[in-house]
Amino acid sequence: MKVKIADIQVGHRIRKVFGDIDGLATSIQRFGLINPICIDKSKHLIAGERRLKAHIKLGKKEIEVKYFENLPEYEKKEIELEENIRRKGLTWQEELEAKLTLHELKQAKEGKRMQKSGAPGWGVKDTALALDKSEGSISQALQLAKAIRIFPSLAKEKNESTAFKKYKRMQEGFLRAEVNRRRGKRVVPNIIHGDCIVETKKMKDGCYDMILADFPFGVDVKKSAGL
Repeated sequence: MKVKIADIQVGHRIRKVFGDIDGLATSIQRFGLINPICIDKSKHLIAGERRLKAHIKLGKKEIEVKYFENLPEYEKKEIELEENIRRKGLTWQEELEAKLTLHELKQAKEGKRMQKSGAPGWGVKDTALALDKSEGSISQALQLAKAIRIFPSLAKEKNESTAFKKYKRMQEGFLRAEVNRRRGKRVVPNIIHGDCIVETKKMKDGCYDMILADFPFGVDVKKSAGL
């Protein structure tokens, strides 16, 4: 089914960089539109903005569409995000924002999952499964996407990896500044090599703000094995 391009309404979209529209227009001119764009019954665009722009570039007045009726707003956004994320056509900044938006939409619908196993709701693991990504990569992506909303300068980094490293350095800087503020003096890094039980007994009360423990790998193996 075709509709008039002038009747299609394009609202707020995740994608800001559209890439090679001329190349897409040439392909459509030669082979036609292989995948119709998606709209709702009110002719609001759900997915396919690049294809729409290519048709406008070609001077076409109509475009082939696929209708999605009676969809709640979050499902319309899911279709847009799923298509763009899986197609890998977004910039790394847009892809991060898309993943976070999808995660938030799912949590708004399903509720936030608590950490305990089998709890209802939607969590990082669910988003990872939905996008066929590792839980670790999605966790990092969501952290960075939230950070970019607060610190937009992170989006100016070359790629996601360098942006995340900068974000972690910022976190460390904030932590050091907070420790300094609480202690009222400059903190001098001090590494003590020894048995923690022995060494901590030598320290004065209130001389540290945080203890970070990194237990040996497999420390609970006997418990988990029932030994």
